[in-house]
Amino acid sequence: MKHIMVPTDFSIRSLNVVRYAAAQFEKEQIKITLLHFMEMPDSITDLLMLPRDSSHLKLIRPEFREGMSLLRNCYPLGIEQIRTDFLIGKGRRLLKNYLAHQKIDSVLLAENYDMKMPSRRSYDPVNLIRSTGWPIVNVQLPLHAISVADTGMAGLLLATG
Repeated sequence: MKHIMVPTDFSIRSLNVVRYAAAQFEKEQIKITLLHFMEMPDSITDLLMLPRDSSHLKLIRPEFREGMSLLRNCYPLGIEQIRTDFLIGKGRRLLKNYLAHQKIDSVLLAENYDMKMPSRRSYDPVNLIRSTGWPIVNVQLPLHAISVADTGMAGLLLATG
């Protein structure tokens, strides 16, 4: 079983990379971790409250969770597990340690997808991921999969057609 990491901005459009992974690895089961990258807080108070602060969980909208469930149901034999996680901090060593600890086999990057940051502390991890030397599968999403407006489940359903 392969464990794949996909960077996410918690938009329905970003789930199209998961669809690609399920189709690409259809002959084996995969675990997928949708990882969102956030910078460390810059105030002492925020740093002290970080272990108790769960405000970043509000970034995961109900439509995104529904989209994850839809994909799990569409590919029941291929996707064994799909989950979200956060990497709070910035640095190549931090990311490499995370990938090794989670036993990530490869990272899927959509070359033609521009992430929309849902928080002021969110950041685009593409350059950081490339600097780790970790195995990367570059994905070229079809134009209709990235041009669909992020309008809830309709965006994911239209992209599947």
